[in-house]
Amino acid sequence: MHSKIKTFIQQFYTENKKLNTYALNDFLIDYFTFQPDFVVQTMIKLLESPQRNVRSAIAYHMKQLKDPKFVSILLTKLDFKDRMISNYALDTLLNYNVVVVNQVITELNKLNDCSEINYLDLRNSLIAKKVSKEDYRRYKCGNE
Repeated sequence: MHSKIKTFIQQFYTENKKLNTYALNDFLIDYFTFQPDFVVQTMIKLLESPQRNVRSAIAYHMKQLKDPKFVSILLTKLDFKDRMISNYALDTLLNYNVVVVNQVITELNKLNDCSEINYLDLRNSLIAKKVSKEDYRRYKCGNE
């Protein structure tokens, strides 16, 4: 079954060997109903793609599936080595529960410069709504 899927995914590559990420993401999200573990593992692998557009599209679309297996890999993307990927990862992680958002605070507190975070005020208000006042006080980027 998965070899057929692999063949099908290869059809998403354009002539210049770039992955058509929108078509692939739509396919993966539709396929999630039938093979959730396969889709989750595929998306986690694609998050390590050498193609930035693939990584960013996957990080963005992980929000739609909100699978708990995404949390640990997305937390590692909050290092802001690639600002776009990190901001998509942050956006996705803020849709999870308070336990995950507290993990996000821990990771973001490691940043030297909170200005790397796009829409910081909006993100801070989302974090403030999810966590306790005590947890928000320990959040460096919300209290600068």
